[in-house]
Amino acid sequence: MSAAFGRALYAAVVCGAVALCAVADEDAVRPPPASPPPSDDEIIVYGSVAQLRHQLLKARDEMFARFNDINSDDRFDIHCYSEAPTGSRIERERCVSNSWREQDRNIGQSWLAQARGETGLPPEYFMGEQAIMADKLRDEWRRLANEDPELADAMKRFGRAQAALDRLGPSRFSQTHDRAPNGGELPYGAQRVLDVSVGRKPWTHALDTRTFRIATASGEIRGLTVACDKANEHLEYRPFSEWTVPSDYGSCRLQVDAERGTAFTLYELP
Repeated sequence: MSAAFGRALYAAVVCGAVALCAVADEDAVRPPPASPPPSDDEIIVYGSVAQLRHQLLKARDEMFARFNDINSDDRFDIHCYSEAPTGSRIERERCVSNSWREQDRNIGQSWLAQARGETGLPPEYFMGEQAIMADKLRDEWRRLANEDPELADAMKRFGRAQAALDRLGPSRFSQTHDRAPNGGELPYGAQRVLDVSVGRKPWTHALDTRTFRIATASGEIRGLTVACDKANEHLEYRPFSEWTVPSDYGSCRLQVDAERGTAFTLYELP
């Protein structure tokens, strides 16, 4: 199982980067954060990361299968697909409803028709239909989760499998440690050095200086954003590149969008 597939696995239900986030919010789908210990017939087998991912996938599919069996409209049925986004050959896992997938196709066809100068319904119409069905699906999930014990149990099993994998994998929360000076000095003459491990969300930090550089120890940094009082800029990451923020930008925060578990070091330079 690829790392990308493993990351998408989490997003399948608890709202990461897949389209299901628009059709099922965290409160509707996420199991309680502190689940009770599993009963004898719901034991999570603690093994390797690969084994736990397999259990998570199985629990996810069982949860969706139960929801698909009992919901009131086939358009609500949720299925998972491996697809490569436009312009890419790298596949990602997307778990979306039949309705969402249908409107995705309609939106794409509408954009293409507009580009050709053809008449027809605009993409915004299908986006609106997509949003309406997303709200209806969210209400359906909440209702059935409260009414159907089998669906509720499937959600709990998914939550336990996810919690077990979380305990073996990188933390869902970013971790930041200030590096103490060695002999009174920091590398590169830095004013401050932070060792960072990225969680699920992008890591953010209020910059103390105008100049900084980043070294990656492991993982993947996708991009950087500098959000300042008077300007925002998106930066392409290059290892050991050095950036200097103009003084007239005002106070700034750095956001690092990275693969979960990525470890890097930020050097703030005077």
